[in-house]
Amino acid sequence: TPPLFYALGPLPIGRQMLGLAILSLFMLLGIALSEEVNAVNMSKTMLTLTGYSLLIKEAYLFSAASLGSCFQNLQRINVVISDGTYDPKFQSTYWTRWAMGVISGIIVSQLIYVFILHTPTTGTAAGPATIGQPLLALLGGYSVDLVQGVLRHTIDTLSSFFRGSREGGGRRPGAGRG
Repeated sequence: TPPLFYALGPLPIGRQMLGLAILSLFMLLGIALSEEVNAVNMSKTMLTLTGYSLLIKEAYLFSAASLGSCFQNLQRINVVISDGTYDPKFQSTYWTRWAMGVISGIIVSQLIYVFILHTPTTGTAAGPATIGQPLLALLGGYSVDLVQGVLRHTIDTLSSFFRGSREGGGRRPGAGRG
């Protein structure tokens, strides 16, 4: 006999990821009911908010990033199941991608909000903070490959910049020619 939740998918990883997505959704909706999730707290940065308010805000963003990451993983799992190319030895990669998606979502929701959308002079956001940060967390969780690529490109660019200045021996091009 098939497992109890077989209707949710033929593979355990699909059922587990769907369960995590549902848990993330309920967590997001449940935390949104808290008085701590409001426009004032959501417009503050991680460094200006403290205590319980910061914990609730970060849990809210965590659940949004988790939901985005689960959504991306479920799409990938659906493709390999449909194609008949699922290999159980890669099951742990879905959990790794989920963790990277959550981290990516938190990074994007904090850094992009702080450096691009948040105006330090007025302390307000260019858009509504109650939508902006959770949306960035969800998109960051979903687009882990994009965030990883941007980070890798940034590191490679910085590395080549410093490597190039070291290899040049501190001389400017054309210096010393007469």
